[in-house]
Amino acid sequence: MTNFFQYLFEVSIIFAILYVIYSLFLSGLTFHQSNRWTLLLLLPVSLGLPFLDLYTLLSLPDTELLNTTIKTPLFHLDKISEVSEINNTAIDLTNNYGYSLWIILLVYCIGTCLFSTRLLISIFKIYQLKKNSQKINIDGILVFASTISNPFSYFNWIFIPKTQIENISTLIVKHEATHVKLRHSIDLLITELFVIMFWFNPLVYFYRKSLKSIHEFQADQGVLDTTIKTSDYLKLILDSIQKTYQEHSYSYFNNPIIKKRIKMITKAKSKKLLTAKYLLVVLGAALLSVAFAKPQLNSVSPENLNTKVLPIAEPPSIFPIKEWSQDNITSTFQQKIRQPITGEILIHQGIDIRALKGTPIIATADGIIVKADAEGDWGNLIVISHADGYQTRYAHLDGFNVIKDQSVKKGEVIGYVGNTGLSKGSHLHYEILKENKRLNPLGFIKE
Repeated sequence: MTNFFQYLFEVSIIFAILYVIYSLFLSGLTFHQSNRWTLLLLLPVSLGLPFLDLYTLLSLPDTELLNTTIKTPLFHLDKISEVSEINNTAIDLTNNYGYSLWIILLVYCIGTCLFSTRLLISIFKIYQLKKNSQKINIDGILVFASTISNPFSYFNWIFIPKTQIENISTLIVKHEATHVKLRHSIDLLITELFVIMFWFNPLVYFYRKSLKSIHEFQADQGVLDTTIKTSDYLKLILDSIQKTYQEHSYSYFNNPIIKKRIKMITKAKSKKLLTAKYLLVVLGAALLSVAFAKPQLNSVSPENLNTKVLPIAEPPSIFPIKEWSQDNITSTFQQKIRQPITGEILIHQGIDIRALKGTPIIATADGIIVKADAEGDWGNLIVISHADGYQTRYAHLDGFNVIKDQSVKKGEVIGYVGNTGLSKGSHLHYEILKENKRLNPLGFIKE
């Protein structure tokens, strides 16, 4: 869940920066088609940049990375003459942490549901309008006369007020026909889906207005490219100022951007040299791809840990759970056990600590998070690289409080006890390694 919120945050930041660049440097240009595509491309770029691993694309392949190292089983098979079984089960009580995250998720889901419902209702109303409309032909263009106040278009349908059938200007119909021809409704639908996902970001609403303004400019230009005089068209626009009602999300002939439309119609064409400004968006996206890239640490394998600059040269020295007792340790290092799920006889390579689901887990030394993700039998796994080639692993977690590449201090909460992966009860599996060799964690506990 933390990763999901992190993704939403990163997309919002990237989108905000790119949209501000557009607003400051490009919105005033008369290159309407270029502006339209620039705005539309902001969405996939914003959604995709957090996934771009630029460092992997630019770096040389490594001979051994963490992902190959951690595939080592939790236990090590050995020739066993006797077995001492340890009951590794625990009562999975109610999770009592992370309520704030669940509240945020609930609020976010409510918002997405409300905006999704709003969009579906709007689409339903459009279909109802079409169903109850009267088909007529104006200057060779099929339109639907309905009980609305202002003309608008939706995909291939053009709607006009029934009260204006006799005196509606053909220029208005051509204006809406241009919207249909340029498929502006697709842009609006894509934008609405983005708004549903990022409704909490106020800039998405300004973005939607900017895109609709571009649509207006293109439709105006489509009319002006005919034999109509600019002065006659401007008079038609000014006449529409008296009409204040706006059909939800789809009406183009409306008041809020009339001043912008008049200014754009009367504005001199931008010089082609100014197209160089679009490179600012490309440059912004490139810089953001570096800022939000998730670097692959070449030093994440035990062999390379010594080359990683780590905060303090101190080995792991505390217990991974704050409040503990010897009774909570259900499996010790090098103990012969029978795996409770597979039934295999194994040599345990760490210690198992019984704890309630949701119990905070702490870093046992300063270090850098090299993994915080699901990993097969390990379940949710955190791996921390420390100074002097030490590495600690925390398995079967219920959730994370850190992300990859984050620096952590000794005693900082990094995650929460869970029952994920190859586990049969709420507990923490904890390991300490040095130079890829497993060590007894109990020999390091000094506090």
